[in-house]
Amino acid sequence: NFASIVKGVEEGRLIFDNLKKSIQYTLESNIPELYPFLLNVVLQIPLALTTIMILCIDLGTDMLPAIAFAYEPPEADLMLRKPRNQKTDKLVTWQLINLSYTFVGNFQAVGAFVAFFYTLWTFGFHVDDVFRERNGVFWDAETDANGDKVCQTWHNHATGEVDTCASLDKRMEALQVAQSAHFVATVLGQVGGGIKSKTRFLPVFKHWQVSGGNFVLTVGYFQEILLCAVLVYVPGINWVFGFRPMEWYHWWPGIPIGVFIVLFDEYRKYLIRNNPKAWLARVTNY
Repeated sequence: NFASIVKGVEEGRLIFDNLKKSIQYTLESNIPELYPFLLNVVLQIPLALTTIMILCIDLGTDMLPAIAFAYEPPEADLMLRKPRNQKTDKLVTWQLINLSYTFVGNFQAVGAFVAFFYTLWTFGFHVDDVFRERNGVFWDAETDANGDKVCQTWHNHATGEVDTCASLDKRMEALQVAQSAHFVATVLGQVGGGIKSKTRFLPVFKHWQVSGGNFVLTVGYFQEILLCAVLVYVPGINWVFGFRPMEWYHWWPGIPIGVFIVLFDEYRKYLIRNNPKAWLARVTNY
């Protein structure tokens, strides 16, 4: 039956497409996971994300969405594309890595650090003091490597009082909530990354209208946010994994960055469809 040949080609293209989408989605969170350690060493700011929190992303929030791309329906133009060049159209290309790391990963990192420093500010630790005093490596200690007392400036926003040597308890309370905010913002950025990764070329909303959506991936988005809430707010669980309860306004920095990622990628796909020689299209068309 020659009709099965066409069906086989379509199935092969779909598997290849969805593998690319899953890989691209998975790579994005590496950048906001890496920067906290680099900046902690280089700029000596407090560690914005712990190793346990990274595992909660890689083995928790990201798992179901990454797997769910296997259930993504084909894009409407799948069988209209030219056969791929086996020598150049690899599964993982430099354009895919460029999009994940240079663009989307850095967008997520910006949103995560905005959440981190904003949360520290709400606790009275201002960004300029954190960068100037460079106590990040010893933020969780009473003394530094020389045995001197660690002193970090703290501002009481209610009274205007300034304490040049905040206590360890005060520093750790602020840091753990700020780390939780960084984690949540990273996950919300990943939700945006997951939405935009549903298509390689077509607008996401148009694809959703034609295909009817991907129920498993939709469940994955809700699972990400629900797991965030469990890790941050459920007593016992949050203490085990190093999270602390956040105020509602500590969630906000992650939301606009997730929306921005979707809008940015819609513009990128528009260029690929209408002006494929544009710089952004050439360096991100995976």
